[in-house]
Amino acid sequence: MSALARHFGDDEQAAREAWEKVGGFTGGTAESILNQSGGDMERLEDLRQQTIEGTLHIERCGSSLKTCPWFVELPDATQQLIDALIEPKKG
Repeated sequence: MSALARHFGDDEQAAREAWEKVGGFTGGTAESILNQSGGDMERLEDLRQQTIEGTLHIERCGSSLKTCPWFVELPDATQQLIDALIEPKKG
């Protein structure tokens, strides 16, 4: 998981501890916790608790890319290319 390496990769023990804290969550949730922690183990524990309690805000795309925050920030040409790749061909 790239978020684990990005935020805890310099410290093997911290990376192992962080993985133990987020390893039971789905990939997207674990990644969100790691990213929001910014590599701070105390913050990671707070975020883990928020997730367990159901209060952590995680951006999800839902059923449409048109509502994804990361997608709408892409250049128009890139959005069009992605749309063309994933939309079924009309024949």
